[in-house]
Amino acid sequence: MTVGGSALTGIIDATATLNMETIETTELTATDRSYVAGIKSGTISATVFYDSADTVQAAIETAYAAGSTVAVVFTWHSGNTYTCNALITSVSPSVAVNDVIRCSFQMQITGAVTIV
Repeated sequence: MTVGGSALTGIIDATATLNMETIETTELTATDRSYVAGIKSGTISATVFYDSADTVQAAIETAYAAGSTVAVVFTWHSGNTYTCNALITSVSPSVAVNDVIRCSFQMQITGAVTIV
């Protein structure tokens, strides 16, 4: 995954969720419901090993504080990619006894997603 054109390192897990609303078009006399595509949306989440010196993690925190969008490219092992812009909606560092510091980021996709 890249954020702002640079690789996000130390990724433990990452998820991209793409959603599409549906609009019902069923007529009164129909016996089966019918739908058309509606508005699309999506989220991206990632958990990383936190590194305060990592420039990409710092850029994510800065974008969160500023309320600005970041360019995200989410690449699957297959080579397929999701390219989009996103707002950082959550930054959640966590620490536990006898463990490394981790940080979870939640992102709300804004605009279209290009799937290649």
